Amino acid sequence: MNSESHNGQNDKTTLIRDLLAGIGHDHARYQQLSGLLKEQRDAMIACQADTVTAVNEALMVCYQALNQSASQRYRCLKTLRLPADARGVDFLFSRLPENLAGQTRGQWKALQQQAQACQALNERNGLLLTMQQEIMQPLVKTGQADFLYSR
Repeated sequence: MNSESHNGQNDKTTLIRDLLAGIGHDHARYQQLSGLLKEQRDAMIACQADTVTAVNEALMVCYQALNQSASQRYRCLKTLRLPADARGVDFLFSRLPENLAGQTRGQWKALQQQAQACQALNERNGLLLTMQQEIMQPLVKTGQADFLYSR
């Protein structure tokens, strides 16, 4: 084996290792995201605007990290000349040693479930926000200084 092909194999190994490590990091990020979304809901219900603002800032950091990780996964798959979608991930996992493939598939499935759970929490928070806005809208219409008095 010449050094060029050996380096190419090392590069692929590094890409795969990074991709697998990213799945683990994303697992922790989605746990954090889930907690933040629950905290956001609680703060919205309690009308704690300062807490909502702080949580929203933390959510943006978490979303950015997850987006960067997804972009890195996309680049890794493309560099490995695999489809940058579920087919590419499945193919990659099928080429791993059996014990690692099983473990990795389990982590990937758990990650997908976490993402779906966070999406549901986010949608629920969006509905709560919409309901709060609908309740407040008639009370604070522009130009109605006497909204606190009934006629």
